[in-house]
Amino acid sequence: MATRSRIAVRVSQGMAIFGKDVKAGQVIHIYSHWDGYPDAKIPTLTKSYNTEEKAIALIIQGNISSLSDSCEKPEGHTFENPTEGYTTYYGRDRGEFDQEFEIGNWEEARNQEEFGYLFEDGKWTWTDSYYKTIKEKEDELEKYGETMSFKDSFVEQV
Repeated sequence: MATRSRIAVRVSQGMAIFGKDVKAGQVIHIYSHWDGYPDAKIPTLTKSYNTEEKAIALIIQGNISSLSDSCEKPEGHTFENPTEGYTTYYGRDRGEFDQEFEIGNWEEARNQEEFGYLFEDGKWTWTDSYYKTIKEKEDELEKYGETMSFKDSFVEQV
């Protein structure tokens, strides 16, 4: 069974990405189908996507089936025949339409999934729809050290 999540970046400066204007402070985000729980996502996000540039590179290719250490596409990598260690995208690797990243509407989109991961101010934060107590969150965070923090909710900055 899938554990669905959203992965996002709050961009620090305005930019144009594939013809879409993204303003400083806006959030760009994607859907991720498999292994959305923190034990699976946090190690990969904090190790392989630990800068805004790397996190944006992950996001701009659109919705993903599974997250891995690289968002590049090696020769022969497809949805049906994925290469180990490479992220699998619905649009790029399976040819599906309407799989692009989204701008804004983060809170609404995040609340549709079980977990949400947001890169901002140089680090990853996360939240979940299980609404555990802050004490339970603090106990979980001890596993991840300084690389992650928990937020009760994400508020879109305008």
